[in-house]
Amino acid sequence: MKSRSKKLVSVFLSVLLVFGAFAFCFSVSAEASNVTIDLSSVPFGRIELNGNVVVTNQVGSVSVAPGTPISLTAVPSANTTFLYWVNVESNRIFSFDASYSFTAATDIRLQAVFALSILDENNTPVSHYISYLSMANNILSAYDCDVGYPDEYPENVPAIDGYTFTGEWSYTQDQIAASTENLFVYPVYVVKNQQFVVKTFLDSIDNQTSVTVYNRLDVAEVRAATTHNGEPFSYWAVIDNNDSTLSVASYYENYSFYVTNDIKLIPIYGAEPGNGIAIRISADVPNFTSGSVTVYSERSIFRTYTVIENGILLTLKTDVGANPSAFVIGGNSVAKATSQNNENNGTFDISVGNWRRTVTAAETGNAETIYPLVYARAYVILKDSSGHVLDPVYSDIHTVNYVDFGYTGEFEQDNVDDPFGD
Repeated sequence: MKSRSKKLVSVFLSVLLVFGAFAFCFSVSAEASNVTIDLSSVPFGRIELNGNVVVTNQVGSVSVAPGTPISLTAVPSANTTFLYWVNVESNRIFSFDASYSFTAATDIRLQAVFALSILDENNTPVSHYISYLSMANNILSAYDCDVGYPDEYPENVPAIDGYTFTGEWSYTQDQIAASTENLFVYPVYVVKNQQFVVKTFLDSIDNQTSVTVYNRLDVAEVRAATTHNGEPFSYWAVIDNNDSTLSVASYYENYSFYVTNDIKLIPIYGAEPGNGIAIRISADVPNFTSGSVTVYSERSIFRTYTVIENGILLTLKTDVGANPSAFVIGGNSVAKATSQNNENNGTFDISVGNWRRTVTAAETGNAETIYPLVYARAYVILKDSSGHVLDPVYSDIHTVNYVDFGYTGEFEQDNVDDPFGD
């Protein structure tokens, strides 16, 4: 049996982003200008902040000024083993390493999770800690469990675009019952068919106008009439799985894009177009032979604007990638890839190299292959018709969420074919 240890380290555009694991739960009751950090440990353990003990039993707090360097260390008590750090509000594991350093920026609640080590008269563990995790390391269920008894899997398993949950987990119930180790258990997914369907509609979801099958990463093009029923073309919109109009895809009648999923599109006529700025991360495509992943963005900008610069921001640091105010141009641990093409309508892609990591499991000493989380965000800098350069516009944050797909406790070779995708 293996357990998993994570180090988030990667190279983006020749920029080395190195960050240790991050997670903890602490609360800081602060003064107006200070950052509040709430810390807790479960069930028992000590937490040290910058070398000072702030949690000796279960709860502690600290107040610091923004920008203060923070170094946390989780120290097990007698008969406990450190497992991971958790962001309490998101219920996501940020780090499997006991020590983590970061810069205080916003209020945060972090928790160090420990497992009890209870032995019988033969020094054999009688219980172990089972953590059921999503592929993004969100905790689905976690608790102490007696050794020798099969456990029940969580009922709610996150859906992942492009992949199907097999109904299996990285450990069988018999393996869980037989193990004396603390286990991290992940759902197993298989990649869906690599052909995708692009459907177009007119006026309503009841009026389908085309159905075309594409291979993954083919370039599709859809064309809309300039006017319809006396109304001018406004934009192409994406229709979601509930058959509701979801978002603007393009402000141009002729819309070209990379095909990475089934998609339904409808041209909208006579509608208020909004600000005329549509940018998004459209896809991420891994290469498990080379250990890289390519991230794709799309932009569609009114011609009343001039595109000064556009590209993609990348980070491996979760407290940056999950924070829109921190994940910006010039932000800490943020790499910027800039497109050489500044047309108002187009795509851009950047490859993240050195993505695959080999780490050593903390409990077993075994080497494991992982694919760390990568956060991506498209950006564009525009000049308006008056010649004023506007503040950067950012897309929603996209998580490149590939992990040890189908992890079973054994790795036969390094070139994993079908890890999970977001």
